[in-house]
Amino acid sequence: MKHTFCRTYLAIVMIDIRKTVSVETIKSAWTIKTSLGGIEFHINKCKAVPEGFYWYGSACCCWEGRALGWQAYIEHRKNNGETT
Repeated sequence: MKHTFCRTYLAIVMIDIRKTVSVETIKSAWTIKTSLGGIEFHINKCKAVPEGFYWYGSACCCWEGRALGWQAYIEHRKNNGETT
């Protein structure tokens, strides 16, 4: 049941992400669950994100981790004065 919720949560987050983030950036993002149970969210260096992006946090699965990672990325852009 929790995976169904998390996939739906990610789908809702991605609606907003697709409005503000390039396709190149979306394709360069990846998520991994660490051996200690945390989640790492990465956006590889690309034209739209030359410095790359990294977020580490707690989530029940990679779908939730990806949703939280995207939200952290958007918050990072807002804090740096970038338009979202």
